[in-house]
Order: sequence, then structure tokens, then C-alpha cells
Amino acid sequence: MKIAADVLAWVSALALGVGIAWPYATHRRHAAMKPHFWIGYLLAPAAFLHGWYAMKSGEARGASSFGLMMASVALLPLVLQVFVGRSLDGRAADGRRKARRWHFAVMLVIGALVGAHLALVRW
Repeated sequence: MKIAADVLAWVSALALGVGIAWPYATHRRHAAMKPHFWIGYLLAPAAFLHGWYAMKSGEARGASSFGLMMASVALLPLVLQVFVGRSLDGRAADGRRKARRWHFAVMLVIGALVGAHLALVRW
């Protein structure tokens, strides 16, 4: 179980980075955004499984409780991000701009929570 938690942690962290960078690398062309969408859909379940395996294996014992709380709280904006991202599809230009700002703001929150989790749990 410890190996599963570690693998999921690294895969999730890498996927988060790729998912954040993808729209900037593809200049937001809709056809090229499919990997960004799928990464977004899979991040919350992967993060949940990572936490599940880490707790079940006892690996989380002795870790920073605040760091674990940051990871738990990060699950909420991860799920919210999917809905905000889905709302971008089919919106008029005015609504799309506002939704894109929300999508960016939620991404910053996720990044801050995950960064705090990594900093507090590992060091």
C-alpha cells in the first residue's frame, strides 16, 4: 500500500503540473485541450486514492496534521475546478472570460494547498 500511495503522489503531482502548463503550451486551442480536460477529470480521484492508501498503510502516522488537512481541503477545489472548467465550454465570450478567471483563481488555490501539503508533510 505504501508503494501505491507514493506512486499516486508522484503521478498526481506530475499530472497537476502538466495539467496547469498544458493550456499555455497549446495556446488554448480547443482541439488540443483534450489532455488538459482528462487530466482535470482524473486528478481528484487520483488524489483521493493517494490519501486513502497513505492513511490505510499508516504512512501518514507522524506526518504534520496541518499538512494532511491542507491535502484534504484541496480535494474540494479539485472537484470544483472540473465544474468551473466544464462551464467554459459553450459560454459566450463575456461569460467565458469570467469563468476563465474563476478557473485560474481556483488553480492558484489548488497549487497553494498542494504546495503547503508537500512542504509540511515532507519536511
